Amino acid sequence: MREFQDKRKRRKALYSPLVLVILFVSLVIMIKAAWGAYLKYSESEEKLALSSLERDKLGNRRERLSAQISRLETDRGIEEEIRNTFRVAKEGERLIVILDTPKEADNNTVVKKHWWSFFVDIFE
Repeated sequence: MREFQDKRKRRKALYSPLVLVILFVSLVIMIKAAWGAYLKYSESEEKLALSSLERDKLGNRRERLSAQISRLETDRGIEEEIRNTFRVAKEGERLIVILDTPKEADNNTVVKKHWWSFFVDIFE
């Protein structure tokens, strides 16, 4: 009989309001910690994706720069770069600069004519 009374006392102590409040508070603290861990995880996943994109961009840039360096290691590449950058020519060569044709006026623009241009147009 004493065993039943001990079980009842333990059950009564376990289901007391104080123990339930303590359990509830500890549950809230654990949920808050889990939520914080989830937020950090999702943030780290985003940063991982951004860093992998940045790594790919830097790899592409490295390849372009390596190609440009290998081109500049030759005499022809150096000469080509100097000609493009400074617009120079060797002795005996001429430098030709091609200009774009000026753009034609839009058809939507209104041209104002003087009053005497009417008479001039008649006699032309």
